[in-house]
Amino acid sequence: MPNEYNFRGDYHKNLNKNWSYYPIYIKKKELVINYLKSLSPSIKILDAGAGEGVFVEELKSRGFDAVGLDLNYSSELVQKGSILNMPFADQSLDVVLCLDVLEHLSFEDQILALKEIRRVLKNQGKTIISVPNLAHLWSRITFLFWGQLSRTANIAKHPGDRPFCEYKKMIEGADFEINKIKSIFPTLPLFFQIIQKKPAYFLWLHNLLTFILPIKSWSFLNIFFCTKKSR
Repeated sequence: MPNEYNFRGDYHKNLNKNWSYYPIYIKKKELVINYLKSLSPSIKILDAGAGEGVFVEELKSRGFDAVGLDLNYSSELVQKGSILNMPFADQSLDVVLCLDVLEHLSFEDQILALKEIRRVLKNQGKTIISVPNLAHLWSRITFLFWGQLSRTANIAKHPGDRPFCEYKKMIEGADFEINKIKSIFPTLPLFFQIIQKKPAYFLWLHNLLTFILPIKSWSFLNIFFCTKKSR
Protein backbone atom coordinates (compact mmCIF):
# COMPACT_ATOMS: atom_id res chain seq x y z
CA MET A 1 0.00 0.00 0.00
CA PRO A 2 1.41 3.46 -0.92
CA ASN A 3 2.49 5.72 1.91
CA GLU A 4 -0.25 8.36 2.14
CA TYR A 5 1.96 10.75 4.07
CA ASN A 6 4.23 11.15 1.05
CA PHE A 7 1.52 12.99 -0.86
CA ARG A 8 -1.04 14.07 1.79
CA GLY A 9 1.33 15.34 4.45
CA ASP A 10 0.27 15.43 8.11
CA TYR A 11 -3.39 15.41 7.18
CA HIS A 12 -4.66 14.28 10.60
CA LYS A 13 -2.77 17.07 12.35
CA ASN A 14 -3.97 19.62 9.82
CA LEU A 15 -7.57 18.48 9.42
CA ASN A 16 -9.40 19.73 6.38
CA LYS A 17 -12.93 20.57 7.53
CA ASN A 18 -14.15 19.74 4.03
CA TRP A 19 -12.86 16.17 4.38
CA SER A 20 -15.97 14.01 4.02
CA TYR A 21 -15.04 11.97 7.11
CA TYR A 22 -14.18 14.99 9.25
CA PRO A 23 -17.23 14.58 11.59
CA ILE A 24 -16.53 10.87 12.09
CA TYR A 25 -12.88 11.53 12.98
CA ILE A 26 -13.81 14.28 15.45
CA LYS A 27 -16.41 12.12 17.19
CA LYS A 28 -14.06 9.12 17.34
CA LYS A 29 -11.33 11.22 18.94
CA GLU A 30 -13.79 12.62 21.49
CA LEU A 31 -15.06 9.17 22.52
CA VAL A 32 -11.61 7.61 22.80
CA ILE A 33 -10.04 10.49 24.72
CA ASN A 34 -13.00 10.72 27.12
CA TYR A 35 -12.68 7.01 27.90
CA LEU A 36 -8.93 7.24 28.50
CA LYS A 37 -9.39 10.29 30.76
CA SER A 38 -11.25 7.99 33.16
CA LEU A 39 -8.13 5.83 33.60
CA SER A 40 -5.08 6.41 35.78
CA PRO A 41 -2.47 8.65 34.10
CA SER A 42 0.26 6.28 35.32
CA ILE A 43 -0.68 3.65 32.74
CA LYS A 44 1.41 2.89 29.65
CA ILE A 45 -0.46 3.47 26.38
CA LEU A 46 0.52 2.43 22.86
CA ASP A 47 -1.18 3.83 19.78
CA ALA A 48 -0.55 1.09 17.21
CA GLY A 49 -0.96 2.56 13.74
CA ALA A 50 -0.57 6.05 15.19
CA GLY A 51 -0.09 7.97 11.97
CA GLU A 52 1.30 11.40 12.80
CA GLY A 53 0.79 10.81 16.51
CA VAL A 54 -2.26 13.05 17.06
CA PHE A 55 -3.63 10.86 19.85
CA VAL A 56 -0.17 10.38 21.38
CA GLU A 57 0.39 14.13 21.53
CA GLU A 58 -3.03 14.68 23.11
CA LEU A 59 -2.46 11.97 25.72
CA LYS A 60 1.02 13.17 26.64
CA SER A 61 -0.36 16.67 27.13
CA ARG A 62 -2.73 15.13 29.68
CA GLY A 63 0.11 13.46 31.57
CA PHE A 64 -0.15 9.93 30.16
CA ASP A 65 2.85 7.78 29.32
CA ALA A 66 2.00 7.29 25.64
CA VAL A 67 3.96 6.24 22.56
CA GLY A 68 3.02 5.68 18.93
CA LEU A 69 3.97 3.02 16.41
CA ASP A 70 3.38 3.25 12.66
CA LEU A 71 4.71 1.42 9.62
CA ASN A 72 4.77 4.57 7.46
CA TYR A 73 5.65 7.38 9.86
CA SER A 74 8.24 8.29 12.48
CA SER A 75 8.80 11.30 14.72
CA GLU A 76 9.64 12.11 18.34
CA LEU A 77 6.25 10.70 19.30
CA VAL A 78 5.98 7.83 16.82
CA GLN A 79 8.48 5.08 16.14
CA LYS A 80 8.50 3.17 12.92
CA GLY A 81 7.31 -0.41 13.17
CA SER A 82 4.62 -2.92 12.30
CA ILE A 83 1.57 -3.88 14.34
CA LEU A 84 2.31 -7.45 13.23
CA ASN A 85 5.65 -7.47 15.05
CA MET A 86 5.64 -4.80 17.73
CA PRO A 87 8.92 -3.95 19.50
CA PHE A 88 7.47 -4.33 23.00
CA ALA A 89 7.89 -7.06 25.58
CA ASP A 90 5.16 -9.50 26.52
CA GLN A 91 2.59 -8.03 28.95
CA SER A 92 4.31 -4.64 29.05
CA LEU A 93 1.43 -2.29 28.17
CA ASP A 94 -1.77 -1.27 29.92
CA VAL A 95 -3.68 0.01 26.88
CA VAL A 96 -3.28 -0.49 23.13
CA LEU A 97 -5.16 1.72 20.69
CA CYS A 98 -5.87 0.25 17.27
CA LEU A 99 -7.84 2.98 15.54
CA ASP A 100 -8.83 2.52 11.90
CA VAL A 101 -5.99 0.06 11.33
CA LEU A 102 -7.41 -3.44 10.88
CA GLU A 103 -9.23 -2.59 7.65
CA HIS A 104 -5.84 -1.80 6.06
CA LEU A 105 -4.68 -5.39 6.69
CA SER A 106 -5.53 -8.62 4.94
CA PHE A 107 -7.97 -10.95 6.70
CA GLU A 108 -5.08 -13.19 7.74
CA ASP A 109 -3.01 -10.31 9.09
CA GLN A 110 -5.97 -8.98 11.10
CA ILE A 111 -5.85 -12.15 13.20
CA LEU A 112 -2.08 -11.78 13.65
CA ALA A 113 -2.47 -8.13 14.69
CA LEU A 114 -5.00 -9.04 17.39
CA LYS A 115 -2.69 -11.79 18.66
CA GLU A 116 0.15 -9.27 18.82
CA ILE A 117 -2.01 -6.77 20.71
CA ARG A 118 -2.92 -9.49 23.16
CA ARG A 119 0.75 -10.45 23.58
CA VAL A 120 1.93 -6.97 24.61
CA LEU A 121 -1.03 -6.24 26.90
CA LYS A 122 -0.85 -6.93 30.60
CA ASN A 123 -3.44 -9.23 32.13
CA GLN A 124 -6.77 -7.38 32.14
CA GLY A 125 -5.19 -4.77 29.86
CA LYS A 126 -7.45 -2.69 27.62
CA THR A 127 -7.60 -2.30 23.86
CA ILE A 128 -9.72 0.15 21.89
CA ILE A 129 -10.37 -0.89 18.31
CA SER A 130 -12.19 1.27 15.78
CA VAL A 131 -13.21 -0.12 12.40
CA PRO A 132 -15.44 1.06 9.56
CA ASN A 133 -18.48 -1.06 8.79
CA LEU A 134 -18.62 -2.42 5.24
CA ALA A 135 -22.34 -3.10 5.68
CA HIS A 136 -23.42 0.34 6.90
CA LEU A 137 -26.97 1.28 5.97
CA TRP A 138 -26.22 3.19 2.77
CA SER A 139 -23.92 0.39 1.62
CA ARG A 140 -26.77 -2.11 2.05
CA ILE A 141 -29.09 0.10 0.03
CA THR A 142 -26.63 0.52 -2.85
CA PHE A 143 -26.08 -3.23 -2.91
CA LEU A 144 -29.82 -3.91 -2.94
CA PHE A 145 -30.60 -1.54 -5.81
CA TRP A 146 -27.36 -1.33 -7.81
CA GLY A 147 -25.53 -4.53 -6.87
CA GLN A 148 -22.46 -2.85 -5.39
CA LEU A 149 -21.38 -1.85 -1.92
CA SER A 150 -20.64 1.70 -0.87
CA ARG A 151 -17.16 0.83 0.36
CA THR A 152 -15.40 2.77 3.11
CA ALA A 153 -12.41 3.13 0.75
CA ASN A 154 -11.14 1.36 -2.37
CA ILE A 155 -10.15 -2.27 -2.02
CA ALA A 156 -6.43 -1.55 -2.39
CA LYS A 157 -6.55 0.79 0.62
CA HIS A 158 -8.98 -1.31 2.72
CA PRO A 159 -8.41 -4.94 1.72
CA GLY A 160 -9.70 -6.13 5.10
CA ASP A 161 -13.06 -4.33 5.11
CA ARG A 162 -15.69 -6.38 6.94
CA PRO A 163 -19.24 -5.91 8.21
CA PHE A 164 -19.67 -4.99 11.87
CA CYS A 165 -20.77 -8.50 12.90
CA GLU A 166 -17.63 -10.12 11.46
CA TYR A 167 -15.34 -7.72 13.31
CA LYS A 168 -17.22 -8.40 16.53
CA LYS A 169 -16.89 -12.16 16.11
CA MET A 170 -13.20 -11.88 15.24
CA ILE A 171 -12.38 -9.70 18.27
CA GLU A 172 -14.23 -12.01 20.64
CA GLY A 173 -12.52 -15.01 19.04
CA ALA A 174 -9.13 -13.43 19.80
CA ASP A 175 -9.86 -13.70 23.55
CA PHE A 176 -10.99 -10.15 24.19
CA GLU A 177 -14.05 -9.30 26.23
CA ILE A 178 -16.00 -6.49 24.58
CA ASN A 179 -17.06 -4.17 27.41
CA LYS A 180 -18.96 -1.71 25.23
CA ILE A 181 -19.34 -0.58 21.64
CA LYS A 182 -19.83 3.01 20.50
CA SER A 183 -21.32 3.49 17.05
CA ILE A 184 -20.78 6.59 14.90
CA PHE A 185 -22.98 7.88 12.07
CA PRO A 186 -25.92 5.80 10.86
CA THR A 187 -25.76 6.38 7.10
CA LEU A 188 -29.39 7.24 6.38
CA PRO A 189 -30.07 8.07 2.73
CA LEU A 190 -30.01 11.78 1.92
CA PHE A 191 -28.55 12.64 5.35
CA PHE A 192 -25.42 10.67 4.44
CA GLN A 193 -24.97 12.56 1.16
CA ILE A 194 -25.74 15.97 2.67
CA ILE A 195 -23.28 15.56 5.54
CA GLN A 196 -20.50 14.26 3.28
CA LYS A 197 -20.99 17.22 0.95
CA LYS A 198 -20.67 19.84 3.74
CA PRO A 199 -19.15 17.95 6.69
CA ALA A 200 -18.16 20.91 8.89
CA TYR A 201 -21.44 22.78 8.35
CA PHE A 202 -23.52 19.70 9.16
CA LEU A 203 -21.37 18.47 12.05
CA TRP A 204 -24.34 19.10 14.38
CA LEU A 205 -26.56 16.88 12.24
CA HIS A 206 -23.95 14.12 12.18
CA ASN A 207 -23.70 14.22 15.97
CA LEU A 208 -27.49 14.27 16.37
CA LEU A 209 -27.93 11.17 14.19
CA THR A 210 -25.13 9.44 16.09
CA PHE A 211 -26.90 10.25 19.37
CA ILE A 212 -30.45 9.24 18.44
CA LEU A 213 -29.70 6.24 16.18
CA PRO A 214 -26.59 4.46 17.49
CA ILE A 215 -27.49 1.31 15.58
CA LYS A 216 -24.30 -0.72 15.24
CA SER A 217 -25.09 -2.45 11.97
CA TRP A 218 -26.26 0.83 10.35
CA SER A 219 -23.32 2.95 11.47
CA PHE A 220 -20.29 3.86 9.41
CA LEU A 221 -17.80 3.30 12.26
CA ASN A 222 -17.84 1.21 15.43
CA ILE A 223 -15.47 1.50 18.38
CA PHE A 224 -14.88 -1.61 20.50
CA PHE A 225 -13.71 -1.04 24.09
CA CYS A 226 -12.22 -4.37 25.19
CA THR A 227 -10.40 -6.14 28.00
CA LYS A 228 -7.85 -8.91 27.52
CA LYS A 229 -9.28 -12.14 28.91
CA SER A 230 -7.20 -14.25 31.27
CA ARG A 231 -6.42 -17.74 30.05
